[in-house]
Amino acid sequence: MKKERTHEEEFADSNAEIDFGSVYASLGFKNHEEMETKSNLVIEISKAIRKRKLTQVEAAEIFGISQPKLSELLNGRFRGYSVER
Repeated sequence: MKKERTHEEEFADSNAEIDFGSVYASLGFKNHEEMETKSNLVIEISKAIRKRKLTQVEAAEIFGISQPKLSELLNGRFRGYSVER
């Protein structure tokens, strides 16, 4: 009977590389620092929404945007937003 390989054994044979830098830089984005900043802001916004136990509708009203736009933002689609906004 064939022995099952552990996750570690399979990972050791993969071509994956661990990079502790910016994922956006690794993907080749020219504006990787801005993307990283936006990503970190979205994470903090998400934490604040959860901490206050707000619905997306309530949070969107506070931010002055629609709920679908807030949902897109929270799901990482923030290219149309500036850091200042």
